[in-house]
Amino acid sequence: MTQVVISLAVCVLLILATGVLCWKNQPPRLEGERLRVRSVPETGLMAGMLLAVGLALDVVKLVLPETAGTDPGSWTFIAVFALVCVGAGCHILLAAFVKQVVAYDDRFEAYTPFGGSQVVYWRQVTEVKSQLLSKAVTFKAPAAAVSVNGRNKEYLAFLDLALERVPREIGSDELGKLRQRYGGMG
Repeated sequence: MTQVVISLAVCVLLILATGVLCWKNQPPRLEGERLRVRSVPETGLMAGMLLAVGLALDVVKLVLPETAGTDPGSWTFIAVFALVCVGAGCHILLAAFVKQVVAYDDRFEAYTPFGGSQVVYWRQVTEVKSQLLSKAVTFKAPAAAVSVNGRNKEYLAFLDLALERVPREIGSDELGKLRQRYGGMG
């Protein structure tokens, strides 16, 4: 029983910490910002479901101890599984609401789910790559490699801006193919 109580407490702390990180690590709005590319917000629904399942597992095991077995291992299993669900849900929330790419006229900045960032100047891009079965496009520069993906409207606007800003000999072929491939989507 102790494992499940500890698990429930840790789950609640993880959820609260994630809320604080989502609020605190939002990229600043700076003058000259052209656009933001974010994850599809509906991804947050999956996170909510995982958080609910994790909390429900602990609560149900405390209220109905015979759930998932009566042996001592069942308590540990439920505690660990609940933590895995909540941990995954918290990471998805951070990825959906903090991770984003902010584009400016001279550069773009990629923010990680935990608030870190990488800056890539358009003119320093040395390679543009994508994979056949992925919508993500990776921009490589001497100091960083950043992958960009997100809502279709924002993603296409980013591709248009990249076509204007990345040196033509580096990215025009790959960016043009991506623009053509995803331009017809809603």
